[in-house]
Amino acid sequence: MGLEKFMQQALRVDQRSQVCYREIPNQVFTPHMNLTEQVETQGVERMQVETSRLSQAERKRRYELKLCLYCGNPGHFLRLCPSRPPRLMVSSIFNTPSVSSPLTISVTLMSPSFNVSVSAIIDSGSAGDFISGELSSRLNLKRITTPKPYSIHAVIGEIINKGYVNYQIKPVILCVERDHQECFHPFILENCQTDIILGRPWLIRHQPEIDWKTGKIIRWGCKCCLTCLNDHPQITNELSNSVHVNSTSIESPNEKLSVIIPPCYSSFADVFSPVEASKLPPHRPWDCAIELMPGEPVPRGRIYSLSIPEQEAMQKYVQEALQQGYIRPSTSPAAASFFFVPKKDGGLRPCIDYRALNKITVKFSYPLPLVPSALEQLREATIFTKLDLRSAYNLIRIREGDEWKTAFITPA
Repeated sequence: MGLEKFMQQALRVDQRSQVCYREIPNQVFTPHMNLTEQVETQGVERMQVETSRLSQAERKRRYELKLCLYCGNPGHFLRLCPSRPPRLMVSSIFNTPSVSSPLTISVTLMSPSFNVSVSAIIDSGSAGDFISGELSSRLNLKRITTPKPYSIHAVIGEIINKGYVNYQIKPVILCVERDHQECFHPFILENCQTDIILGRPWLIRHQPEIDWKTGKIIRWGCKCCLTCLNDHPQITNELSNSVHVNSTSIESPNEKLSVIIPPCYSSFADVFSPVEASKLPPHRPWDCAIELMPGEPVPRGRIYSLSIPEQEAMQKYVQEALQQGYIRPSTSPAAASFFFVPKKDGGLRPCIDYRALNKITVKFSYPLPLVPSALEQLREATIFTKLDLRSAYNLIRIREGDEWKTAFITPA
């Protein structure tokens, strides 16, 4: 056997010995060997590592007789010698900084019966949002049974909760940094060391941009502009049907016509023209009127910070809209918020938030046709036509004199 094979064999034996020692630490493992003669060990001094070392001859003798290199007794090896004092094995020394504490923020839980500030940990490794069982009991929160029980495991696979998670609380209002509010119904985690854990589902819902150095939330995701940042949410599992956000996008009139017009419709070519579609129609009797409730103050929204790609998209949007006459500079006292929401194709759609304006607008209630009656008229139809209007939002003008009410504000 060569030296290299001998070293490999020694490593394998040592690894197996370590595994056995970890599994049964109190047992002394005796090598499988038959001693044909009684080994005389009296008078053999133990190895004193700190003061002296074994001579080459003594070391060879103990090795040949399969004796411990430390105490000289048979039945075990140096690594497992019961007489050997424990000592630290140091391979290298590093100036390692202390482990930093988790990212903790202060949040507020609100309901008609309480308003309490608690601490919350933002944990991207948590697969759920949790509230401690102690806090849930202290606030007397109503519980809902989960569809099925869940077991909670740590990173190393150990179960960190007694039994299973079987409950979550009924929705309450969770307020983060005053202006961000949402309906919150986390799972109840017993024996939790913190009040609330905001896990990966919470991060996915809100897409917060966090300064990890200071622990501050710099910016919220685009969807938060619609649901969390303005109005106080109602405690419900569904969004209110009365939320209206008007949005539009600008299409360049210079883009090539992507529709091939059949010869039989050639007389309607102007209807498919991007240039004609980019023009505002003339004022007509059915223009959209905006009647405000008497005595209501004119709403003025907040300015949202935009990322560099969003700033570039905003400048392009404003320049094209100015060139096409859709918008103009204004000194109106009204101002709606302007931001972007992502498209399915990865692009950005500009959004103007007119919810505050909708609240103080006199509603025009008019009867809608009954769905059964409309379907009755189509009972014998077999061919249907689908119309997709280009820049449809801009085809209806705001009544002349009401344009100032639709002003919006952007970052400089």
